[in-house]
Amino acid sequence: MRKSVLILTECGAEIGFGHLTRCRSIAAVFALNGYQTKLAVQADGVQLEANEQLIRWRERGAAFEEAVCNADIVVVDSYIASETLVGTIQGMNSQTVVVDDYLHRSYTRGVVVDWTVGAEANAYPHRESPTRYLLGTQYCALRPPFWTLSNRAFKAYPERILVTLGGRDIRRLTCPLVRQLAKCFPAVEWHAVFGAGVSSSDERAQLVEVGADVHVSLDAVAMRDLMDAADLAISGGGQTLYELACRGLPAVVVNLIDNQTDDIKGFSARGFATVAGQWCDADLLVRVESAVRDMWGGSQREAASAIGRSLVDGQGAFRLAAEIERTFYTST
Repeated sequence: MRKSVLILTECGAEIGFGHLTRCRSIAAVFALNGYQTKLAVQADGVQLEANEQLIRWRERGAAFEEAVCNADIVVVDSYIASETLVGTIQGMNSQTVVVDDYLHRSYTRGVVVDWTVGAEANAYPHRESPTRYLLGTQYCALRPPFWTLSNRAFKAYPERILVTLGGRDIRRLTCPLVRQLAKCFPAVEWHAVFGAGVSSSDERAQLVEVGADVHVSLDAVAMRDLMDAADLAISGGGQTLYELACRGLPAVVVNLIDNQTDDIKGFSARGFATVAGQWCDADLLVRVESAVRDMWGGSQREAASAIGRSLVDGQGAFRLAAEIERTFYTST
């Protein structure tokens, strides 16, 4: 009988879709390793895939408890779940893995994963035994189309710039940002990405008016190809930043939500990302323009690209699954 993996996660308008995206990546590798995978997702109005169910698991319930107790491995990836709830899950199933890059809970057992840049040195300074910590970008789980590195040529100046500010564009920045930058850089081809049902017809019309190409609800392959065709990205933090690093596409970054801060600091400190500021900065558009100019030269972008690919090679999900199995099944 096949072993099973139950993944508990969440997504939504306020917290975005990064948690679900990376959990799908983890599930994909376990499925390749012969596991039966199931994702329990707490969200509203989200279209899910075949092995996923909308379950309000944070409220527990009999079905949730049965699923946790019967799974061979449980993975929890939640920004919202309390330390008490996570501890309860660990008590119900000793083979529990927690993906936690927000550092807002402590752990005394199980496996803890944080693939933030520099986490191996900086995260969880008080590490409790027998907890197993898998830390650093070597464990970063990306979607299957991002499992390989790209070859990239560097032009003297950016001809295509990709703007991707989260699947929900929760700060409604894409339209005003692209409209302003298209005036500053009229020779650039602009590509703006939105999730399904996010942009209004008025916003799309405004973007088309300034010559931008609008892309809606791209799958992973299309998103990878768009990254590969671009010369520079303007991005939020979070999971997209790791995909950009893997594809070697340097990024000007806007901090859209608190739990992106460590990701952004890590990539910025290493030289891959240029930080423009917080979404709420009054002078954000000016700061983004300045950051784009800082990354204008081909040599700057080439150096940043090499750093990104050295940090994220696309194989993290395989290392992660292997270490989880090694931890729980050392005798097999």
